[in-house]
Amino acid sequence: MRTATSWVIGALAMLTAPVGFAADHTAAEDAFVRNAERVGHLEIADARAALRMSSNPDVRKAAEVERRDIARIDLKLSAIAVQKGWSVPADERAGGAIGVNDYSDRNYVTDQIASAQRAILLFREEAQNGADQDLQDFARQSLPNLEACLDTFRSLQDS
Repeated sequence: MRTATSWVIGALAMLTAPVGFAADHTAAEDAFVRNAERVGHLEIADARAALRMSSNPDVRKAAEVERRDIARIDLKLSAIAVQKGWSVPADERAGGAIGVNDYSDRNYVTDQIASAQRAILLFREEAQNGADQDLQDFARQSLPNLEACLDTFRSLQDS
């Protein structure tokens, strides 16, 4: 679904972008978009793995919420990039951090805590120091969902 949505957004942007539309942005903005997209793709892949392999209802619920929330964040970021005429990184669905043979609920929860911590640092940095107001606002608005995700996985680790 995310890939189809990105294609639609991209096609609309190409149809509505003025001739000669500049894709100017800084290396820092490009790095934020690429890193945020990469983290999001990995978290979604790991959530899908957990939904396929976990039998723990609490882990499955956390994975579904994570998959849904991160997909929404990812979609918003892609829309901002497309609106500005920036390239959007390809969807990296090749796999997440957890391989099929390595899956355990414990590994999934531990990996998601580390991933959420990295994402929060990335988004905080952008919210506080980013040069593009749209990306700053996006990062600031996304932080509560990322922090809630971290809290959820921490509570699963403690149980």
